[in-house]
Amino acid sequence: MTCFVSADSGTLRCLKSFAKSHLLTFGRNLARLREGAGLTQEKVAEQVDLSGRHYQKLEAGSVTPTFGVLINLRRALRCTWSDLFKSIE
Repeated sequence: MTCFVSADSGTLRCLKSFAKSHLLTFGRNLARLREGAGLTQEKVAEQVDLSGRHYQKLEAGSVTPTFGVLINLRRALRCTWSDLFKSIE
């Protein structure tokens, strides 16, 4: 199960899994936030304790992040939940 805070309503939502379109949007959000922070994929992966390949898959929208990974991504990218889940509803 994956949980996230809705960017529009600010409420916590939990899903059994992300739809593929949600994963792609999430990946684009990750890339935008990472680039805005001036970080490489490798640096974020290191801070989040993931392999570089697994992080690349997150940005590509081909894997679903666990709640623990989401928490670590938010910390590494110094962003809000709404930033991570922008345009996902």
